[in-house]
Amino acid sequence: ELTLYPNPADDRLTIEAEGIERVFMTDMQGMPVAAFNSNTDRLELQVESYPVGIYLVHVYTQNGKVIGKWVKR
Repeated sequence: ELTLYPNPADDRLTIEAEGIERVFMTDMQGMPVAAFNSNTDRLELQVESYPVGIYLVHVYTQNGKVIGKWVKR
C-alpha cells in the first residue's frame, strides 16, 4: 500500500510504503523528475521548487512496485 500526503502538496511531500527501496518520479509526460534510493518505510521530500502540475511516483519496495499520483500546487 502506498500513501502520499499532503495531496495536493505545496512544499513537502511524504511517501509511505512498507520497505521502500527506490523512488522514481516523473511528470505526466513520462519525463524523469527525481530519483531516490531508500531503506525505510517513510520518505519526506522537499518539493517547493517543483513546477505546478501532476506527477507520478513509482515506488519500488521489497514486495514489488506501486505507482501513485500527486499534485503540486
